[in-house]
Amino acid sequence: MNRLIVFALALSTITSGSVAATPPQSKAAKQANEYKQVDDYCDPINMEVDGGKHCAVCQDYLKVLNSLDEPVQCEIPTNPQLGFYPVEWKKLDPWEDPRLLYEIDTFQRLHNWVNLPGKKERTFYKDISYEDWLWAYKKEMTNPRPEQSVVTPVLMEAKLDLNGDNKPETVLGYTPWPQACEQAIARGYSYQGGKYYLFIRSDNPPGFDVRAAKNRGGSRKFTPMRHGDRIYAGWSYLGSGVNSESNVRLFHFWGEPISATTYCHYKMRLPRRKPIKGEIQ
Repeated sequence: MNRLIVFALALSTITSGSVAATPPQSKAAKQANEYKQVDDYCDPINMEVDGGKHCAVCQDYLKVLNSLDEPVQCEIPTNPQLGFYPVEWKKLDPWEDPRLLYEIDTFQRLHNWVNLPGKKERTFYKDISYEDWLWAYKKEMTNPRPEQSVVTPVLMEAKLDLNGDNKPETVLGYTPWPQACEQAIARGYSYQGGKYYLFIRSDNPPGFDVRAAKNRGGSRKFTPMRHGDRIYAGWSYLGSGVNSESNVRLFHFWGEPISATTYCHYKMRLPRRKPIKGEIQ
């Protein structure tokens, strides 16, 4: 039976906060981006990985960011003309293997909880049985809690050579809320993420990396892309508040087991706006 090994990625919980963020610019108000690279990511640690080649990659991707009409808000941009190509995904039926969907979803949302019929205390997804999860998941698809978006599972698959050994891994991309970012920003909230939670299929036990499962507070959503002969993935954060900023990171997958190295870090100050009544500045 196919099992999964999750990427050993940085620890950060996906949130769509309750603080209003800078609204997207209108087309009439578009202006040139002014992303700047955080210089400490061309550092000795990264140089040990590839002799400093990533510094050139970072400079190339800076051109991608500053070629956009508006700041990054949700999905990380690719640009084939500048050498960054989107990954070719194959769309899967998430219900073809509901047990696989259960394993991915409960690992990715281990601290989510649900009130199950006949139980006084809430049940966390890390402890939920398959049968109870199936009941709760289908309820989220039709009648979620007021603060949640309707669940619409998307499961994709791609063959990617993540560590350059000429042996492509089967990567699964999953999201239960494909429109969560757009909906959060439309409501004036901040958002953090990319497109998919990424997993690697594997037939090797123990399946999931138990230590990673116990130690992480949450997993990030990434948008993978190709550049040269390597795979990278982007992640973004659209900040909140009067003096907010757009924060973008580019990761590189490498090693055994495969992990993600932060290669590039960019920031751009967003236009100052008037505070909303009651908002903390």
